[in-house]
Amino acid sequence: MKFEYPFERKWVVASAILSGLSMFFGLAILSKESSWILMYLSFVFCLTLIVLPLKYYFYLKKEQELESEYIPESEEEKSKSYMDIIILFCLAMIAICFPFILTLFLDPLWWIIAISGSVPGICLPEIILYVYSKTAEN
Repeated sequence: MKFEYPFERKWVVASAILSGLSMFFGLAILSKESSWILMYLSFVFCLTLIVLPLKYYFYLKKEQELESEYIPESEEEKSKSYMDIIILFCLAMIAICFPFILTLFLDPLWWIIAISGSVPGICLPEIILYVYSKTAEN
């Protein structure tokens, strides 16, 4: 299926820089024990697997709306559009607040893993989707 990445290349470069810096910071702090590094990488991997299909879905939906020059006609379509925005906002707030909520229940090691792992977990799907869109063109 053809997929067109909706943002400029600058967005991907910024995501790559943020991911790299955050992973460097996280791995530098957690380098004392290999089990900590494994937990960190598995957290990043799991978060990436959660965020990737969500971003793909919303980017495809945005692309379809732009192609069809989507104009909500009925109240039901308008409320569905608003509901999508509300769901996206709630998912973004959960993704932002989840690491901080975890710190209330877990020890400081998990705080470092959650905070420094959230940035690459959310930014890496941007890079993956950009590469996917470029390979789908060819």
